[in-house]
Amino acid sequence: MQCECIENIEKMLKERLSVPGKFKKPLADVKLKGTTIVMRGLDLDLVTCNPIEITLVGQKKAVESTMAHTFCPFCGVRINPEKESSNETPNQ
Repeated sequence: MQCECIENIEKMLKERLSVPGKFKKPLADVKLKGTTIVMRGLDLDLVTCNPIEITLVGQKKAVESTMAHTFCPFCGVRINPEKESSNETPNQ
């Protein structure tokens, strides 16, 4: 990601949850779930994501998938800024 939100939030959570007596044992680490690694060409990006559940008519079991974010849900910074220019429509 282009921002440091995930690292900052994990650090903040670790600090807040490291209160003596909060857990039976000392806190080792805190990691945000809902992140995934996406491969774009030869580059790897860490992006945030949400699980999604898709229900189909006449099917009992829902289909599960993942939706990756193109913007940081915490600060709004575009995850892959070089892609921004490719999404623009050409002038006519």
